[in-house]
Amino acid sequence: MPPNNVGTVPHWHSNEDEWFYVIKAGEGTRIILYEDGKDEPREEEVKTGDFFGFPATTKTAHAFKTGADEIVYIVGGARKEVDVVHYPALKMKAIIDRTGPPLMWGVKDEHVLIPEIQPFKK
Repeated sequence: MPPNNVGTVPHWHSNEDEWFYVIKAGEGTRIILYEDGKDEPREEEVKTGDFFGFPATTKTAHAFKTGADEIVYIVGGARKEVDVVHYPALKMKAIIDRTGPPLMWGVKDEHVLIPEIQPFKK
């Protein structure tokens, strides 16, 4: 990723694990982390050789931000048929369906309806 950029909008996945191995991190490279329940992100310095793992459902949104130098990394993880990607800073979610031709829907958090769970009736 070139200097003075942010790689993506900070996000976390409901169904997909994601990991990053940093091959080269220039001066000023940071990772932005939004932890569950916190409105403000924190940033940590990134160094060459760092490994970051984000298992599905960890609720820690993440994105890389470069300074004056580039970052080179390898990214990997699961590619599930269906996933929900959470973007806490945008208060949005993306629903991804790969069961056929890939489809994606964006939904504002305020429009997500979570039905009340009813107790099991005998």
